[in-house]
Amino acid sequence: MTRRRAIVNHVMLLAGLVLWSLPASLAAQAQNASQPVGRRAAQRSAPASARTLLGVEVSESHGGVVVQVRADGTLASVVIFPLRSPDRLVIDLPGVGNQVPARRIAVPGDHIARVRVGSHPDKTRIVLDAGPAANGFRERRVIRTADGFNLALGPRAAAATAATSGLGVALATRPPKIKTEPPPALKKPPGPEPSATTGDESEQALAIVGDGAPDPELDDALGGFDDDAADSELDDALGGFGEDEPRHATAATDLASTHPEQRRSYDLTGSVSLGSSLNLRSHYASVNPDPAAQNGTPYGNVQRLRLRGDLQLDLHELPFGWRACGQAFAFYDLAYALHGRSEYTRHVLEDYEYQYEVLDLWLAGPLLDNLDLKVGRQVVNWGRSDTLRVTDVLNPLNNREPGLVDIEDLRLPVTMVKADYYWRQWSFTALLIPEIRYDYNPAVGSDFYPSFNLSDLHPSAMPFVLLNVAAFQAGVRGEPASRRTSRWRSPPEYGGAITGIFSGWDISLYAASTYQNQTTVVLNIPDLSQPIFEDDDRVTMVGAGGNYTLGSWLFKAELAYLDDLHYAYLTSAPGSPGFAVVHRDKSRLDVMGGVEYYGFHDTTIALEIVNRHLFDYDPLLKFLPNYLDENSVEMALRITKELMNSRLDLTALGLVLGERAQHGATIRLSADYELIDALVLSGGLLYFVEGDKPPLDGWGNNDRLFMKIKYSF
Repeated sequence: MTRRRAIVNHVMLLAGLVLWSLPASLAAQAQNASQPVGRRAAQRSAPASARTLLGVEVSESHGGVVVQVRADGTLASVVIFPLRSPDRLVIDLPGVGNQVPARRIAVPGDHIARVRVGSHPDKTRIVLDAGPAANGFRERRVIRTADGFNLALGPRAAAATAATSGLGVALATRPPKIKTEPPPALKKPPGPEPSATTGDESEQALAIVGDGAPDPELDDALGGFDDDAADSELDDALGGFGEDEPRHATAATDLASTHPEQRRSYDLTGSVSLGSSLNLRSHYASVNPDPAAQNGTPYGNVQRLRLRGDLQLDLHELPFGWRACGQAFAFYDLAYALHGRSEYTRHVLEDYEYQYEVLDLWLAGPLLDNLDLKVGRQVVNWGRSDTLRVTDVLNPLNNREPGLVDIEDLRLPVTMVKADYYWRQWSFTALLIPEIRYDYNPAVGSDFYPSFNLSDLHPSAMPFVLLNVAAFQAGVRGEPASRRTSRWRSPPEYGGAITGIFSGWDISLYAASTYQNQTTVVLNIPDLSQPIFEDDDRVTMVGAGGNYTLGSWLFKAELAYLDDLHYAYLTSAPGSPGFAVVHRDKSRLDVMGGVEYYGFHDTTIALEIVNRHLFDYDPLLKFLPNYLDENSVEMALRITKELMNSRLDLTALGLVLGERAQHGATIRLSADYELIDALVLSGGLLYFVEGDKPPLDGWGNNDRLFMKIKYSF
């Protein structure tokens, strides 16, 4: 009886709903009947408003990439704005849900590192993390489609997208009106809103809110994101959305009424930071400024108190489509004055107390329709790995404070001429590098400077060294003599690459003739006046790399064959002193395999493994100064987690040397918290596991806490 009563109640409720909606339905039919036939047909053919995001796809186009955003209907509103430090491009879809299964989408190519898709109560957010070729997402173009839009990144991709309709889908109705939402100071008095296109008032309007228009709702939606986009980027977001005019043409009526300023031809950005590190254990470096001292340089307590400023100028509206960039930094470390400068070697003070340097300084632009040129100091990343280097051989690294930052922040720009030719999905790159630079290594007297032990010598040299132990130790405690090649007057380095970017995968082929960024250390005994020295080493590298995406997985691989690697080592010899220095050229094959998984909520896990195999191996290479195995294994595991609506980023990174970690390991736990817009507080722990050979055999006491506060503008 109860079940029957429930069924009757449900039927009566359904009937009531039908009767309640019937008058409104009849009124709508009557109103529709009074309209002209043409308008009713247009309304029947108009696409429905989107409620759900269905997919995000990335493909290559004219040396750039195109991000295709697909929904289940027409997008009524799109909010696009860039973020800095690090560079990201945020796309908000208000009122749209999300059915994209993967929260993180791995992307091949250099413009986008990855795509993140997040669900919020009032919108879906897409975040594009910048790759090395993103250039701050300044060259971008948006073209509306029937079920979403296409976003082109890169100067040639943006121009090609604007000039062609191949990526766009014709709409059943006329283009919608474009509405902008200017900052409050620029809003007009109440009145009619001028539109960029003509259209009937009953048609659905598409509002693209230009890069980060400040209002309370948007501030809440950002959830701590740094919104520093200028008004000048508004027409980049508007341009082409619903119209196919050229990149620099905009809806003049609409923009003139809301943004009277002219488009800026430059961007000036930068940051100011204060960083500190605290040694957990007091210890001594291997070298002391006083040669007579028994102990080395003391290290303890606060060892780093560095004030740093960075400044970058971008000129992106030069004639003929050219652009330029200049970047420089300067820092001063107060810790050395606090502890007493006399406690440190001259080399430490020169490298760590005060420094300034010009980083990027280049001019780039098109020569022909498919040919670009970039001249000046720049970074070219040939690698797929985020932590380990295989094919990434062009730029040296700043290794003066190992483990504190990632490799992407360690590369030192080099002056070069870079030409890129684009053909379909392929790009062809040629490089000429006249400036020869080497890695920045820990200075003599730093607690990261390696120490040499007598027990690491070849046995044949031990009797001679023991008879002259004082002279030998004095020689190895000083700065090694340098036989590096000249910075500007040496034969230039050169190389080339071929890269193809396809749907879900990419591949690159490399070839280069370069000087090794890390100089060769040569043991020069029996000349104890100069027992070790650094020598340049020109090598030839051919290699390949690629990415493959599968759902929430990214698989990556690199291999490099290096020839003409020069080694010097000791071997037994008849007569006195009983040993000789042998010089040999050898070859090596480096292979890297890696995988990243983005399937967990706001979490990424990445694993990379490298094996370096030395051909024609001589067991004598195990001894000082080479410490080489026939097969050297390196592993890196990285776990990142985003919390608090991406305001807090947690990272755990482990780097292991040797298949059983017998050569040591480094562990870094760090957190980045965005206090307010553009103000980030970072900190963490750096922990070293001692190994059985340099460099980690002497870093066991170097564990430290680190912290930095950084303001970007």
